[in-house]
Amino acid sequence: MTKIVDITGLDRNVIFLRLTTLWALNEVVLGGIIHLFKLPFSGLLLAGFASIVIALIAKTSSKPQKDIFKALLIVLALKGLVSPQSPLPAYFAVALQGFMGIFLFFFLKNFKIAAFLLSVLALLTSAVQKIFVLTILFGNTIWEALDGFYDFVLLQLGFTTASNNFSYWLVGMYVLVHLVFGLVYGLISAHLPAKLRAIRHSDVPMVKQETILGNRAKKRKAWYKRPLIMVLLIAVGLITFVLMYESGDKIVERSVGLAVRIFVVFLIWFYIIAPFLMSKIKRWSAKGTSRFQNEINEALVLLPYFSAYAKTAFHETKEMKGFSRLNEIVVRTVGYALFHKNG
Repeated sequence: MTKIVDITGLDRNVIFLRLTTLWALNEVVLGGIIHLFKLPFSGLLLAGFASIVIALIAKTSSKPQKDIFKALLIVLALKGLVSPQSPLPAYFAVALQGFMGIFLFFFLKNFKIAAFLLSVLALLTSAVQKIFVLTILFGNTIWEALDGFYDFVLLQLGFTTASNNFSYWLVGMYVLVHLVFGLVYGLISAHLPAKLRAIRHSDVPMVKQETILGNRAKKRKAWYKRPLIMVLLIAVGLITFVLMYESGDKIVERSVGLAVRIFVVFLIWFYIIAPFLMSKIKRWSAKGTSRFQNEINEALVLLPYFSAYAKTAFHETKEMKGFSRLNEIVVRTVGYALFHKNG
């Protein structure tokens, strides 16, 4: 049997439960905290933190693949309990990150390399997923519209030569930002175990429980955040682009074809595929809830404390800037959670 790596001196089951709870915190709570503080690139931060926690689960386990999969089931179950309104892509992202961790830590025995690659791949797949969805829904027209609008702006500014590659540059920069964050998270993840050894119980701040469950008022979604409204707005914009900047006999045919395509894809996804898959996920989540009821109950008790630790780490590092602050927030949040005092 492989020797279990001791990071904190704590019992291995305690470490597993607390790391799993941190992963769940990332999925169901930290997103709300990031929105509260209006931090940019919230998706980048969430995907990166998840990859770090998955790597730590592998680091502290004698059976990394088995424990990552078990943690994944618990996180999905908690996500269904605490945040039942989460959309299908959110569940897909969590599952993909978990299976990437299982794959990498099975084939790569060097922890630092596996942890580094997991962070990079988690961020890149997050970027590609969004680009893929836009292309499936709106086709190449969305990228042609971006090129056309950019050309129009250049001509209005007096430039005689327009560029037809603006969308490529935009997508390239979007992926590059994700890659940079992936590299940073990879370095944090690879060196985090050594930094956690320096933290002790006495370093953990006293915090009050944050309210995670209970009677949370259901806020009505702003009109511009509703999927149907957003799709319609983009569709109208694209059709307007076709009518304004395109020429030829098939302009009306193309506009109608674009509208029909968007309507059909939207209808199939949101009213057939998504509900079907969500029902399967919820059924799977319910099985996980019954199978790991004790772990889930304990995690629900820990979540309010861990949420408070994340906010504390955020405020404690307010004098720091950039990636150094990000690194310190991660170290403190994970460290405080692992050394949480029961009771």
